[in-house]
Amino acid sequence: MATFPPDPARTPRLLRITTWNCRQGYAGKADMLAGIGADVAVIPESGPGILEALGGHWLRQDEHDARGLGVSAQEPWSLTPVRFTPDGPLVVPVLVDGPVPFTLLAVWTTPGGEGPHPYARQMLDVLGQNPAVLPDHPLVVAGDFNLAMPMDDGFAAVADALRGLGLVSAWHEVSGEAFGEESVQTHVYGPRKNRSHIDYIWIPRDWLPAVRSIEIGREDEWIGQGRSDHCPITIELSVPRLANPGPG
Repeated sequence: MATFPPDPARTPRLLRITTWNCRQGYAGKADMLAGIGADVAVIPESGPGILEALGGHWLRQDEHDARGLGVSAQEPWSLTPVRFTPDGPLVVPVLVDGPVPFTLLAVWTTPGGEGPHPYARQMLDVLGQNPAVLPDHPLVVAGDFNLAMPMDDGFAAVADALRGLGLVSAWHEVSGEAFGEESVQTHVYGPRKNRSHIDYIWIPRDWLPAVRSIEIGREDEWIGQGRSDHCPITIELSVPRLANPGPG
């Protein structure tokens, strides 16, 4: 369990959180993820094999589908899924214990279901259960939302719900870019190589002073060589600043 206040001699200086949809094909991809040096990683569209090297949890909706949602953590961080319904959405709250405990809502929205906006509905259904499902810790939401501005009508409702929980999209806050006007995209798809920004890390607004960097992986490295159709997004935060936020 976490120690309060954290012992400065044993507390890591940085917390790195990453999300990367690895698009199946797990061979050789664990090494790429390890190269990011993430303390906590959300890995949509992964299989159990990728976690053999990384450790963590792997969750899936259909026992006949080799794809699922992976979540891993490296010491001194550890994970405990709060609730997962096998036939429910892959939008899963996970308790991250460590020097600064927080709740991670790991996301991989998938097509299916009745009615409009299935991707948005999966997220809104889970977000609507807060705070009954989510422990009383700071909340981080990370993963592949499959939603982007301006092409997805459901995005605005999800963004409003996240803002209502006191969260901000780390990339957009740090870069100053508006949704739908990103200079760097996270997803390349289709024969025409269309690009969109559908992978996100949302953090509490009062975590912003602790942000040291945020980056999206280079397209030629993560997509151009056929490893995936997504680039990872990684945020680095100061652990001492999170533990003792102070003013500004």
